[in-house]
Amino acid sequence: MNTTARSAILVVFLVALCVVAALAKRSDVYLLTLAAVYMMATFGLNLTVGYAGQMSLGQAAFFGIGAYIAAIALKAGVPFLLVLPIAAVACFVVGLALGFPALRVQHHYLAFATLGFNVLVFLIMRNEEKITGGTFGIPAIPRPTIFGMSFEGHLAFFYFTLGSLVILAGGLWWLLR
Repeated sequence: MNTTARSAILVVFLVALCVVAALAKRSDVYLLTLAAVYMMATFGLNLTVGYAGQMSLGQAAFFGIGAYIAAIALKAGVPFLLVLPIAAVACFVVGLALGFPALRVQHHYLAFATLGFNVLVFLIMRNEEKITGGTFGIPAIPRPTIFGMSFEGHLAFFYFTLGSLVILAGGLWWLLR
């Protein structure tokens, strides 16, 4: 199948997904949004494990660190376009702090080191209730507003998440080319 046919199928699928979301119940739109978010997280895991061949089990920890930093910053009133780089840089710094000692280990030992890091981050997030809300999480996180456009509704937020997924998939495709 050539590139034009693949692109056409992708566009038809995305349009059909948008139509299905517009006709779906609120809970179904929530599940579609959650699936899009998890696909974005899976891109990073695929890049690390699939393409780089590193046995890293710390992806969920970085996902959580970025999510909590973004949630805390949004609740503090930081604009969304600043929240993304702040969370990304924070994850990068933590990744460097974990990565330098992990350079000495390979394969299974790297998996154990990143698994230990993942458990440590999980325990911190669960037990530091003043910062993370513990097992209840952080309530009432405001939805993003970009250039005055609010994504407050469940359908608008799904379209925002789907657009972010498409942009990230395009970036990953470009990186792998």
